[in-house]
Amino acid sequence: MSVIAIKWAMNLSTGCPTCKLVLLCLAEHVGRDCGPCWPSNSVIVRETELCDRTIRLHLRHLEENGI
Repeated sequence: MSVIAIKWAMNLSTGCPTCKLVLLCLAEHVGRDCGPCWPSNSVIVRETELCDRTIRLHLRHLEENGI
């Protein structure tokens, strides 16, 4: 867990509460060195309680907006 990544995600405006939830879930999986994180979609589904299709949609939104 990276407190820096979580703080960054909390302060970022995504324009969508569901995107924010997905982003916070990703931030939770960033290592202490703030390197890349690669949680599987099934992990994100379990932790956010969103469906896989919704996860993919919001990950795409985050990526397209450079987040």
